[in-house]
Amino acid sequence: MIEKLSKAITLMKQTDFLKDQAARAGELRQRLLEHELVISVIGQFKRGKSSLINSFLGDEILPVGIIPLTTAVTEIRKGDSFRAKVYFSDDSEKEISRGELPDYISEQKNPNNQENVQVVRLWTENAPFGADITLVDTPGVGSVHQHNTLTSHDYMEKSDAVLFILSVDSPVSELERDFLLKARKHAAKFYFAVNKIDTISGDNLEEFQTKIEAFFCYPGIHALLFYRASHMLYKLRLYFVARLLSQIGRFFTGIEIHPGAKIGRRLFIDHGMGIVIGETAEIGDNVTIYHGVTLGGTGKEAGKRHPTVMDNVTIGAGAKILGPITIGENSKIGAGAVVVEPVLPDTTVVGIPASPKEKVPGIW
Repeated sequence: MIEKLSKAITLMKQTDFLKDQAARAGELRQRLLEHELVISVIGQFKRGKSSLINSFLGDEILPVGIIPLTTAVTEIRKGDSFRAKVYFSDDSEKEISRGELPDYISEQKNPNNQENVQVVRLWTENAPFGADITLVDTPGVGSVHQHNTLTSHDYMEKSDAVLFILSVDSPVSELERDFLLKARKHAAKFYFAVNKIDTISGDNLEEFQTKIEAFFCYPGIHALLFYRASHMLYKLRLYFVARLLSQIGRFFTGIEIHPGAKIGRRLFIDHGMGIVIGETAEIGDNVTIYHGVTLGGTGKEAGKRHPTVMDNVTIGAGAKILGPITIGENSKIGAGAVVVEPVLPDTTVVGIPASPKEKVPGIW
């Protein structure tokens, strides 16, 4: 069979029209040579796929819970001891520890697969199958994360068998039905398992409650939602509507963010009341701002009038940063400081006017 397959691959390679088919046939031949059987665990999001695999392994290796969603494919094989390696889309690879797994395979730590993970392979002595079997955990289909559905569908084409997870509350949804109709062309065998009960640990429940509390009770999150919407309108030159929406956000949150401001990822606004961020202000990634902070102008400039705050900056309560100055990355602005001059990276400034302060262990 392998000899006939090799001849077919040689013929297919003679034309570009069959290049993809030749590549897939080559993968099949390699799996036959290695006696490898690929079994993919697939299903709608939140069906308990990762929990099922952990049960097979008798170990909580894969991240599970109410919040996390699988964002990247994980291949599990038999090994002498635990080992994990990440393979990226640019063909690079990286050995990781067990504790680093969620950083690459969970939607919470790796949203939208921003790390460009192609696959994570791990080996464990707890695998209840031989070295010739690969068990695959795939992202859930049908969630708001469209890339997860596409990833699962693409990987299914590489599978010799599929274990499809269903739930008792809705045995087969319309989405699952459509997915299966498309999938039946690829996998040779389909097996179905019904998840009759979901279990959740106290830590997972606490994490879920914390997320829900933050979403409904943190004005900083609400203010950023208003900002993202108004900023989009601002870029479309719908200035009046953008300003109106931002003022509505200010009314409900006590935080005023001009829709023209540029804000990076993971801005954390603690408490938030009284924060003002001006039109030409720019904020980098991983910045923390406490209540009463102003990123404003001095009234003397035209054009760029407000500060630029680089990555990983912390701005204490009541601080005022005025004018088109730059706050260097990893800097800290003390509570109540008035900053009118640029701040170098990795610097802590306090006082009126703000000036650098010597570092004291354990204190800013």
